[in-house]
Amino acid sequence: MSILGKTWSLRYERKPDETLWSALLEARKIEDPGTFFSSASLSDLHDPFLFPDMQKAVERLQKAINGHERIIVYGDYDVDGLSGSALLIHTLRMLGAEVSYRIPHRREDGYGLHKKYVEELAAQNVAVLITVDLGISCKDEVALAQENKIDVIITDHHTIPDVLPNAFATLHPKLAASYPFKELSGSGVAFKLACALLISTDNPDWIPYLTDLASLGTVADCVPLTGENRALVKLGLSQMKTTRWAGLQTILERAGAWDKELTSFTIGFQIGPRLNASGRLESPYWGLQALLANPEEAPQKCEKLEGLNRLRQAMMGRIIEEAEAAVNLDDPVLIAAGPWSSGVVGLVAGRLQEKYGKPAFVLEDRGGTLVGSARSLPGFHCVDALKTAAAFLETFGGHEQAAGFHLKKENYEAFKVALLAHATAAFKKSPLERKLTIDFTLTGTDLSLENCEKVSKFAPFGIGNETPLFLLEGVEILNIRPVGSEGKHIKFDGKAAGKMFEGIGFQFGPHEAALQKATRLVVHLEKNEWMGKVSSQLRLVDFT
Repeated sequence: MSILGKTWSLRYERKPDETLWSALLEARKIEDPGTFFSSASLSDLHDPFLFPDMQKAVERLQKAINGHERIIVYGDYDVDGLSGSALLIHTLRMLGAEVSYRIPHRREDGYGLHKKYVEELAAQNVAVLITVDLGISCKDEVALAQENKIDVIITDHHTIPDVLPNAFATLHPKLAASYPFKELSGSGVAFKLACALLISTDNPDWIPYLTDLASLGTVADCVPLTGENRALVKLGLSQMKTTRWAGLQTILERAGAWDKELTSFTIGFQIGPRLNASGRLESPYWGLQALLANPEEAPQKCEKLEGLNRLRQAMMGRIIEEAEAAVNLDDPVLIAAGPWSSGVVGLVAGRLQEKYGKPAFVLEDRGGTLVGSARSLPGFHCVDALKTAAAFLETFGGHEQAAGFHLKKENYEAFKVALLAHATAAFKKSPLERKLTIDFTLTGTDLSLENCEKVSKFAPFGIGNETPLFLLEGVEILNIRPVGSEGKHIKFDGKAAGKMFEGIGFQFGPHEAALQKATRLVVHLEKNEWMGKVSSQLRLVDFT
């Protein structure tokens, strides 16, 4: 068993003398390298009018624009919803629409379209409501809008319910039999609507300007980075270097990423947390307004995001400690409740799940009610587990590895009993294993800057095209030194097959003594840029 308690498996058995490049092509089953590695173009994207309701949606929006009717973009409070909303608002404003926006508050409203907003918009004579990254499960709220003469255009990608809303138009890839790619993000579906509008109004030259915004949600929402998503992220990362949006550029500058190579890591770990911090801790409007800001407004909006992100980081450390103290590590699933922000309990659940290799359910105690988030791993379905305790819940929803729920505080103990009973039975029947899939074994001669460059060509990395993982055996660790605040991270030097290497291990500070004796490392092979010097580096993932 590894230091993190994971079981390793090799994706591919490398042949003697096989180059790293050839082995990685085989491990990833890339049969058409020419297409896989080619630069993306707009021609790689599918025709937006393959959505059955697209023509209807576009005609309704054109009518609203020409008739000066009020349009509202109503998006979710996460990166996917914010970026999709921003690209639609930019497009509609360019076309001269009378457009505004609403974003539900994570803590006060929760996910989805809400009756109070529909009633507010009806009183303001809104004619068209476009949802972004939500709506497909909001049957009653959509019906209320339509009754109040608000035409609803749903753009969504979430799980399709048994009964669909009766919207004016519904754009969902899994409801579009003729649309060839089913895994678009919420921002991806919003992008398709924007593309259709721009094509219909003879403004196709504007489409590239939106790809960077569409790529934010595509990466941050963890949809597969294959097919059209891969092309869209490639286009977006290229466009981001000369982005038209002052707010996006300022976020990159504040993150120290503007003059660096832009990758999916930039989106997932630098842009995404800043945008999400607004909705997690305060108002989601800070994130959206940053993406909509002009050059004069951008510094103030983005500085607010910086402050909220710093606050989130500080809160996370404290809450994780408190949650760890509250859970019973002997239980099959980890359950903890406390006076914590619902905006970060999902992140805390994710950290606990990763650290202990068990599903985690973390709840915010609001006095009379508890609001929770769950994070799991393959083999334990979050929503199925919550269904077994549904008698004690007010609402719940999500998918296999992440879910949200809330319940009355008086039902908390009964909920725990039901959930633990289900998990105990499930794991007795099918024990949960923490697995780590490794592409193949490295040799000492693979540890070169040239090979780091070759690995990077397989990007963008994400779900469905994960960053390559390698096994390095026969390792001798020569020295280790702590880095970062409180020594949470480590840098180390080592030798394998006579080849010297440098490595870094984030969050591996507590395992420093064990690493000194390690002989097998699981690593990413990457470039390290520091003070103008570029070198190869191993990023530690696990070891024995």
